[in-house]
Order: sequence, then structure tokens, then C-alpha cells
Amino acid sequence: MRITGYVLVAPLFSAALLIGCQSSQTQDGNGSSETSTERSTDQSGEPGIEKTQQEPQTRKIQGQGCIGGNCDTGTGTFIYESGDRYTGPFEKGQREGTGVMEYANGDRYEGEYHADIRQGNGTYIFRNKDVYAGRFNAGGREGKGAYTFAETGEVFEGEFAEDGQKANGFIKRGDNYYLCKITDSKLFCTTTPVKDPGKLRQ
Repeated sequence: MRITGYVLVAPLFSAALLIGCQSSQTQDGNGSSETSTERSTDQSGEPGIEKTQQEPQTRKIQGQGCIGGNCDTGTGTFIYESGDRYTGPFEKGQREGTGVMEYANGDRYEGEYHADIRQGNGTYIFRNKDVYAGRFNAGGREGKGAYTFAETGEVFEGEFAEDGQKANGFIKRGDNYYLCKITDSKLFCTTTPVKDPGKLRQ
């Protein structure tokens, strides 16, 4: 299925250096055009939809583990083998309730856990300062949320799925609102503003 009237505004995050830029324009039978630009992300931090860190799977720790409080049934601080550090409530040795996970790579999650995974409302702050605030399900971004691009300050609001790799929503630029979608971690927005912004959040 082709996306008509959308333009790529934020590429998939990649650690690769900027290699090049390719642009193409096509027309459909109605004479409308679709422009897409694909660009690798360089170290300047061009906005992209970041991926969240996987939850640590093992509690087998040598010299770390529970460093304070009660990490079985209570509130405590636990350092995982990966170097990830969780502070918050535990139930039968699993994260349960509202806590804070500081990942070894610099990411941070503040929000709800159920049965040892991110579940419910939460805020995920990426090491590049991008922020996702909204719903989590089975550890991933799923449901209503907002993704703020640190570099531009733009906020994409919408309905997320597949840990944020897909979403439908909108972005405000100046006084105008633009319909957008995320497909395979790439953000596409219409080139024409929405005439009735009141319908965006319905």
C-alpha cells in the first residue's frame, strides 16, 4: 500500500555516519505527488524514533544484586548483571508498582511495572534526550503517547504499537497541525496542515 501525500521527516535511528541523501518524487493517476527523502543519521543527532532497551532477563549477580532495601517483597534497589539499576517496589522478587529503571546505556524509565515488565503509564527518557510519555504494554510502547524530539522540540502525539515502531497521530509546527504516521521507525507527515485541529485528539 502506498502512502500518498506524506513526506519523511525523521529517519530510523542508526549509529552510522551520514553517507548520503537520496530524494525521489512520483505522481499517481490523480496528479498528486509524494516526496520522500531518506538519510542516514549522523552524530549530530538528527531526530529519529528511538528503540527502548530490553528488560534484564537474569538476576544472577556476582557482587551486585540487591544493594539496599527489600528486593523480595518491599521497596529496594537492585543492580542487574547488565549494569541496569532498578529502584522501586518488588513483589515475590519481581518489579511490581511504580519504579525507576536506569539502564547502563544512559536510558531511563520512570513508570509502572507489572510481573517484572513495563506495564501501564510511564516515561522513557533516551540518552539522546528524546522522551516518550504514555502507555506501555508487555514492555513496549503501545497505546496513547507522545514522543518529543530533543533536537527540534517537536512533539508527535498519537496511538503507538509495536514498541513505537508504528503509530498514527500528528505534530504541531507553529500554529499548524499535520497528520503523521510512524512506519518501521520512520516518521511521515502530510505536507498540508489539518483544517480542523479539534478532530486530532478524538
